[in-house]
Amino acid sequence: MVKERNSNFELLRIISMFLIVFFHSFLHAFDYINDFHYNKILYLLICLWGILGTCCFVYIIAWFGVREDYKFKFSKILKIILETIFYGLVIVLIFKIFNWEKITDQHIHDAILFFFSTNYWFMTAYIFLMFLIPSLNKIIFSLKNNDLKKLVIILTMITGVYKTFFWGGSIGDVLYFIDLYLLIGYLKLNPGNFFERNAKKGFVLMSIFSISVALWFFYVNTHFDNKWFMENSTFVSIRYSFFMTLTAIFLFYIFKNLKIKNSKFINVIAGSTLGVYLIHENPLMIRIWNKVFSFKKYLHSRRFIFLALGSCFIVYTLSTIIDLLRKYILKKIRADRVLEKINFSKIDNFFNN
Repeated sequence: MVKERNSNFELLRIISMFLIVFFHSFLHAFDYINDFHYNKILYLLICLWGILGTCCFVYIIAWFGVREDYKFKFSKILKIILETIFYGLVIVLIFKIFNWEKITDQHIHDAILFFFSTNYWFMTAYIFLMFLIPSLNKIIFSLKNNDLKKLVIILTMITGVYKTFFWGGSIGDVLYFIDLYLLIGYLKLNPGNFFERNAKKGFVLMSIFSISVALWFFYVNTHFDNKWFMENSTFVSIRYSFFMTLTAIFLFYIFKNLKIKNSKFINVIAGSTLGVYLIHENPLMIRIWNKVFSFKKYLHSRRFIFLALGSCFIVYTLSTIIDLLRKYILKKIRADRVLEKINFSKIDNFFNN
């Protein structure tokens, strides 16, 4: 019997993906620094939380992964890999058929060997993390509480504080996810911790801080010629941001302790969040998105915010419908039987033991 998912975590998953879509809509449509307008600044403040959504995704994975009876299943990872390749190839095929873009061998290469492309950095780090979970759990449950705390602090200093201010460093995405996993592992073993006790208050204060810093950087960039401020104008919201890491912990605990009834609708929609990511963040789809919605064209319009948020909602909804249709078709043709017939026990036992 399949255990029903907790809708409070699934709702957080949906909200996190919305935040990521909002963030990407700004990231791919505008330059951060130039061409300032109050609409652009307001929209960036709304889209500031994309990395917060990324952190929450990893926190959810960690919360349910950190347990002593965790069992590694290669088939689960293989499904994620195949889904990523599927969307990559289907989108390339559609663009080829309708001649929307000149398709090259590089497009096909990036779709199949996405591990060696920066297009889906999240998927690469996520899949490697899945392979590492059994070993990370061994570390979490074998170390003394104080030693685990020291390890988490050191890794957070490296992947959080260091990368926040030195973006060009060599610390990778996988190490970043390892840090987030161990961080939640430590907090899970210490219930009633500072973040859980102060979830709502902490989230509000960190949000105010992030918005204030972002506004301050905007002001400096428009009034002074300061190279450092220009190059680091979005350090509060970029990948690895220490501030987003902390803010995401508070948000995670708000939803972790949220008392709502399990909703089939929420759980079904949340089940397609990965599909939403793979569709909307595909490099070819990004170009179509920019052509169709043309954010820059309406930047000076009083309706800009509504148009921008509306377009994000449309992209999210259409992507969800497409992924639900994919799942329905696969279920009808019983495609899951193919993987069920393959014995992955040796691979599973290798990682579990």
